[in-house]
Amino acid sequence: MTTRQWLVVKVLISVVLLGWLFDNIDTTTVLTYLKTFNPVYLLLVFALSLLGFFISTEKWRLLLVATEQKPAFFALLRLFWIGVFFNNFLPGRTGGDVVRAYGITRKAQDKTSATITVIVDRVLNLVALIGIALLALIWSPHILPEDMRNNILVSSSILGGLGILAIGLIFFVTRKIQRLNGIVLFVKKLAQNPIHLTMAIGLAFVYQTTMILSNYAIALGLGFQLSPSTFFVIIPLTALATMLPISLNGWGVREGAYALSFQSFGVAPELAITLSVVATLCMVAVSSIGGLFYISQKLDVSLTSKQLTL
Repeated sequence: MTTRQWLVVKVLISVVLLGWLFDNIDTTTVLTYLKTFNPVYLLLVFALSLLGFFISTEKWRLLLVATEQKPAFFALLRLFWIGVFFNNFLPGRTGGDVVRAYGITRKAQDKTSATITVIVDRVLNLVALIGIALLALIWSPHILPEDMRNNILVSSSILGGLGILAIGLIFFVTRKIQRLNGIVLFVKKLAQNPIHLTMAIGLAFVYQTTMILSNYAIALGLGFQLSPSTFFVIIPLTALATMLPISLNGWGVREGAYALSFQSFGVAPELAITLSVVATLCMVAVSSIGGLFYISQKLDVSLTSKQLTL
């Protein structure tokens, strides 16, 4: 199956999932929720989204600096924004990473390290999502029903164990295969700059917090009666679900995950799906600026010291 055919399949999956969801809920109620949404909260949502973009760009920049590359912050921000824009049209929520990797390597002297920073950046976001959910559960253990809480804790432990195993396997394989020397060199550079890596991990947690708070702001505008701690558990879980590359930008998967997750707290599926739709439309609106960047400028970032003056 070609890439184009696979993309068509994922678009069809999104359409089928959305069609099934809206066929099983009262769409009139969804429209009512949309009409009663307090638009004042949109200002907070957009502010948090923009802050998240700046934080995530700085996180990516730190990883590049740790590997002895010197990108200009605003040039990197432009490329990050373009990647988020392309997420709207590519499968899952990681399609824009391919665009970022392509753009960052066009003028990079160390193309391997530049590419790997995109992967590591995504991994840090994943770790932050799991970490935030676990911390929220530890802080408020009675947020979820006991059986669901135990399942999440077990699943997270398994994921953590697999992650450690994968890291160990990577180190073992890279020592045996000479062709992967670029990865070994990247790991050594990161190890020599623990401060940059630690700061990047911290910024990953801050970035994911802004995304969770933006969802909470939308929920307030819709009249949700749930505590903020609830969102620090549910939003990371739904975000993990939308990373599965089976639909276009998570459409259909996200709405279903919101409906199922919030239903455990007595929230009507119509209200949960409305939250998902508004959150996605807000992100599409903010990311559209990346489309303007793509049209007006080239898709690359110079990693030379000259760019530091931009």
